[in-house]
Amino acid sequence: MALKLMDPINTMPFFQANQVLTYNHLNELASYLYQQERYTRNKLIGSGIVCALTFSWKPIAAGNAEVLIDDGCAVTSAGYLIVFKQPVDTAGVLIPYTHRRNFTRLKDFEPFKTVVGAGNPAIYELITKDVFDSETSPTKAILTDANKTNRVLILLYDIEALNIAKCLDESCDDKGKIYQYTPRPLLVPIAVIDDILNAPDTQPFFTEPGRSAKAKQSLLFETDYLYLKNLFKAANLMNVSTQAQLVDLFKAPCLDPELAIMSTTINNLVAKFPWIFDTQFNCMKIEVPALAGQNLGSFLQSQSQAFRNNAANNIYMQYLYDFLRDVVDAYNELYAAVSDLVGECGGNEFIHPFHVMLGRPTTNDTLSCYHEVKYNETNFKYRHYFVPSPVMDGQFMLYEKTQSLFKRLIRIIANFSAPAANDIIIKVTPSKDYDRSLGDRAIPYFYLQAAIENIRRVWNYDATRRNKISRIKGYKLPFSQDQLLEEDTSKNDFYRIEGHIGSNPINVKAAIDTLRTTYNLPFSVTAISIQPDTKTVNCSYTDLDEEYNYYRDRVLGYLKEIQRWLAFVEPIFTGSGGSPETKKFFQDFKMGIDTMAKLLKEIRCINKFPYDKFKIAYLLIWEAFLELYANGLKSNTTNATQAFNIVLTILNLIFFAPIYKIWYFFQYRLALLKQTETSSLKLLAGKTTGLEHLAGVRRGETFLLVTDTGTNTVVADFNMPDLLGCSCDCKTAPCDGKNLALVSPLEKPIIMVVDYNYKTEKALIKQKAFFDPLKKEYVLELDDMGFYKGDTRIDIKVKVVDEKGTPFNDLQVTWQSDKLVMEYFINENPNKDGIFKLFYELTGDFEEKIVEGIIFLVIIGRVAGAKMEEFNVPVEGRVKPFYPYDKEALKKTKPEMKFEGDFRTRVVGGERVKVYTTPTGNEFGIYKDKSGLSYIKVINAKTPGVEEIPFILEAGGTSSRNSVYVNVIDKKDKLRTDTLTGVITDDQGQPLRDVKLTTSTEKEAVTDERGQYKISGLRAGEVITVERKGYKRTVLQVNSRTNPEVKLQKAPLIDIKGLEDVKLFGNIGSFAEGIDFNALKNFIR
Repeated sequence: MALKLMDPINTMPFFQANQVLTYNHLNELASYLYQQERYTRNKLIGSGIVCALTFSWKPIAAGNAEVLIDDGCAVTSAGYLIVFKQPVDTAGVLIPYTHRRNFTRLKDFEPFKTVVGAGNPAIYELITKDVFDSETSPTKAILTDANKTNRVLILLYDIEALNIAKCLDESCDDKGKIYQYTPRPLLVPIAVIDDILNAPDTQPFFTEPGRSAKAKQSLLFETDYLYLKNLFKAANLMNVSTQAQLVDLFKAPCLDPELAIMSTTINNLVAKFPWIFDTQFNCMKIEVPALAGQNLGSFLQSQSQAFRNNAANNIYMQYLYDFLRDVVDAYNELYAAVSDLVGECGGNEFIHPFHVMLGRPTTNDTLSCYHEVKYNETNFKYRHYFVPSPVMDGQFMLYEKTQSLFKRLIRIIANFSAPAANDIIIKVTPSKDYDRSLGDRAIPYFYLQAAIENIRRVWNYDATRRNKISRIKGYKLPFSQDQLLEEDTSKNDFYRIEGHIGSNPINVKAAIDTLRTTYNLPFSVTAISIQPDTKTVNCSYTDLDEEYNYYRDRVLGYLKEIQRWLAFVEPIFTGSGGSPETKKFFQDFKMGIDTMAKLLKEIRCINKFPYDKFKIAYLLIWEAFLELYANGLKSNTTNATQAFNIVLTILNLIFFAPIYKIWYFFQYRLALLKQTETSSLKLLAGKTTGLEHLAGVRRGETFLLVTDTGTNTVVADFNMPDLLGCSCDCKTAPCDGKNLALVSPLEKPIIMVVDYNYKTEKALIKQKAFFDPLKKEYVLELDDMGFYKGDTRIDIKVKVVDEKGTPFNDLQVTWQSDKLVMEYFINENPNKDGIFKLFYELTGDFEEKIVEGIIFLVIIGRVAGAKMEEFNVPVEGRVKPFYPYDKEALKKTKPEMKFEGDFRTRVVGGERVKVYTTPTGNEFGIYKDKSGLSYIKVINAKTPGVEEIPFILEAGGTSSRNSVYVNVIDKKDKLRTDTLTGVITDDQGQPLRDVKLTTSTEKEAVTDERGQYKISGLRAGEVITVERKGYKRTVLQVNSRTNPEVKLQKAPLIDIKGLEDVKLFGNIGSFAEGIDFNALKNFIR
């Protein structure tokens, strides 16, 4: 038998020249080398099944069975390497084990030598059919499925010493031996295996608690994680309306039954792994004398009970909950580390020195396929999983980490305490959320100041081993508020907020708000009372009520006319000449109209608008027309479709434009109201989800201070994922009272734009007035105002006045057919230019006596008649005066013109003129002709190129900006080629595609995806305009010095500079103030 590991060989033979060697010398060398190899496996690698060696037990015909074992390897506890291969035939096909024979030599191997004894139980060796056929032993038999009952499959490393005879020419020595190593699959009674696994500590193969199979057994079936109950269910929070009830809420996980569970769970883990915890626990008794005579779980229980039962701690009861959450997290991290800590320093060589267990044939873990149910089975102990040495897989570091985590658990239990009297400075500490490990988070402030450094040293194992505990932060650590927040906090998703419990809520909120604004912290803070809320809010909206009533009356006008028409045509539809289809249509349609009219007559308040009933009536009308449409398709498709579309448009106008929108906007406002402040915790819990106490706040969420109005102190805090919502009672005021809104429901005005630049019949633009050349006037027709004309006898009069009530005769408003028509007569009076706020009144057959509205009349183009043009100027040449506006249109107003930008006034030709000098040195002046009209004239043109001359034109109290392009041409310049090729980019140098280039002779080119262009047939002095939507227009001249590479600058969305001198007339400025454009945009959507 081979040498035991317990007898180490400390000498190795060393041979010299001419030395006579004996068999002892050679055997000593072989033993030393083999011993070293086994030591290497046992001490530096580990023991157990390294890979594969799973098996399948397959029942076959006639109650028999066959077994296949995956090829694999294992290391025994004595360091022997077992390499197994399933037998194969000559074609490489696996040969299963289908037979068995008795194996009687198992009792020669440790530890079976002790447990098998004289009983000599039957041990079955699995063999293949070919071995069976050659076997002469009478104990051989076919393998049956019953043979697996109460047995464990092991792989024995059979070591046999075989005699050999080595013969030479002159002599024959038969004294030599050879060791043969054979892995044999054996079925061993489970009772034998249990005797080994459960051996007492008097046996050399005793398995220490917490190691090998016992460790697996403990982790899977005898220990567990800890958890805290969910305190913050809506039902729990809704029952809290006093401080005493709040204290009881936080005490819930700290009651004796819950503490007993925590105590038992902690004690159980410590007891199951004495080799990990016993030494460390005894060492900690010196630091924490209170541990003497009691276990850690009992110590936690007594600490928590003492804090809980002290009435002085009631205001800090939330911190007992926080502390227990820390204990749970610390324990769970310790438990996870213990689960991974499977390494042993050498282990016990006698546990399985010559075998490894493969498992029971009945377990799910013997299959090659993964089956998760195997983790529910106790059969785990019948398979030798690999146990690495401490040097493998970081096991030594894990052992050290486990010791550190255990020490941390002891220290936080020993040093939990209520905040001291001087812990009233409010601090915000950057931390991590609760999904991160405890060591990644900041240290809370409910630990004793005297022990805070000891806690920090074991708070984060990785930081400790890297000597970086100075990076760990906490309330009681030596950090000022500046130092706590001096680093980049973008990676902190949580902020601890401490030092506020028991203080005045106003002061606390102000202090936290100051820290938020000072350090730009990404959360909000608000306060809420623990006492019941009696707050009510007025939820009436007078402006919406007025607008609803306005359009309600409009719709009632429609319905009234429809009811008149129905009464007139009823004999036609229901008489003898009517078909069943038309009779049904008439009945359904009339029912829907009557129902809708009745609903609107009864409801004058938007908050009482019966949306569901109104929708049913609307659908009844729509479905009636849909059926009629379906029948109409049988006779005339075109007419039926046209009629259906017309009716559908009218119905949508009634339903969606705009009553439904007003109702929807009312609902939207109510939703916004729910985002106003709520002052009751109880009510808030009933309407909000995600409310929980975290002793801080998550990034982007709300820190909620819970206050007691009786003591005027902060008694708790919560984290809330959203802004607070309104859960107060909503009281509405009468919508038909006398307190009318100041803003008219028709504040959305009619806008009529008169543009003097467009005097052609085709210049029709929506919401602008088109020019009628026959009448010489601008006309705006409004056929979508919602006014229904059902009878030509309705007499409607329209009156238009200005803000002073004076009739505005230049604008005539009339009711023509079913349209509101506005006509503006051309007026050359300069005082009539600008923007005018006007009011109109309609008097006619409406339920209201007078319908009022607003008109904004905008007159443009009289002054802003200047156009962007260019004119050619030869170098050193003279040109005629240039008027960059319509002389005839403005000859009576005599506009003033000045250069925009730097210019100077100097004497030119005996006349003082305004002179503008371009960047290239060309000079231009502004002169006046005999009639007093301003014009531009070239003073000095030396440098060829295109010059932009910006100017301002003022007349009649209004002004406009514009530019004129002057093309200074050198007639002597000669082009080297008539083709221009180049690239156009943006201001960042990126190529621009779809840029349009147009020459003054109407040649065009467009850039490709690389920004390239090509224009041919060019002449010197020709002008090229470069344009692309979203970019400023660029103009360049074709000459011998032209740079073909062009950069375009992005154009601003709004030309602020172009608006500087725009003057608003009347009260248009005050009208635009206070408009919420975001709300307007959302409402339009």
